[in-house]
Amino acid sequence: MAERIVGIDFGTSTTAIRVRRYEDGKALGDLNAVKFDGEDTIPTLIAELLNGNGCYFGKRVENMRHQSRQNRVILHSSFNLPLEGPIVKPPLEVVVL
Repeated sequence: MAERIVGIDFGTSTTAIRVRRYEDGKALGDLNAVKFDGEDTIPTLIAELLNGNGCYFGKRVENMRHQSRQNRVILHSSFNLPLEGPIVKPPLEVVVL
């Protein structure tokens, strides 16, 4: 039975996802990038709509920054975590647009 292992690099400015398939413990083919609108990465941005009708991520949020302020959102970015030491909830940069 084939298995898939998914790796997510949730970076400070961009996020990337890679997938590798395995069968009987052996890799099948190359490591494959998950594409987002033809790109290997997407901006690490999340926009939460203040009207409660959902949230958006990636390039759509990047584009929202440049639109009029009629779409009131809370923008979440800068998701840094320390690589060593105790894990604490990171401070998020939150901007109301």
